[in-house]
Amino acid sequence: MLSAQTEILQKKALQMAEGRSSDLHLNWVLRTLTAEGLSAQAKVLDFGAGVGRLLHGLKEQGVLNLTGADLLPPPADFNGKWKQADLNHFPGREFSLEFDWVVGVEVIEHLENPRNMIRTMAEMTKLGGHILLTTPNVESFRSILSLIVRGHYVDFLDSSYPAHITPVLPIDLQRIVLESGFEIKRLEYSGRGAIPGLTKWSWHQISGSLLKGKRFSDHILVVARKIR
Repeated sequence: MLSAQTEILQKKALQMAEGRSSDLHLNWVLRTLTAEGLSAQAKVLDFGAGVGRLLHGLKEQGVLNLTGADLLPPPADFNGKWKQADLNHFPGREFSLEFDWVVGVEVIEHLENPRNMIRTMAEMTKLGGHILLTTPNVESFRSILSLIVRGHYVDFLDSSYPAHITPVLPIDLQRIVLESGFEIKRLEYSGRGAIPGLTKWSWHQISGSLLKGKRFSDHILVVARKIR
């Protein structure tokens, strides 16, 4: 049972986030899943599915065994399985060892406990199955400069609260994933990051794609395989 204050904050967070991932994230995740050999027969859970954009993208690629989970109700145009629940207290045991892939796109920074989220994802992932996560990269030059000047990482300013509440360092993300019974198969950066003070421009644009990696990317992606 949510407290009244928690419920107010979560509703405000949902209004801010609108349950949508950007085209950059959507395309990045779809490309990665294809590169990792996602099959049409795979059982996939989109953990934090929002308005279902990733689920629709996967369906268009021929993946049909899809499940969404979110505090939001299922989109009107989605006819797959859906679990509406608070992701902070998600009943993972209902889906024990059920999925080949559990995907969390820009979700972990919205939740109260990163370790709880990844443990829950592990609980729902088959042995040998995979998880995929993306989150803001708090080690970019832009984010570090924001921390020094403003006292907060760039994606965790007052303008992002209470949608973004939990910054996760890449090293901590790796540690949590390993602690939860996975081996990391892929850790990469988006290759696109806004220039501090000139956010309409990216390092990628001004350098002819030469400036990329940890310091010049706004987001990080991890793919891991469950080994225990």
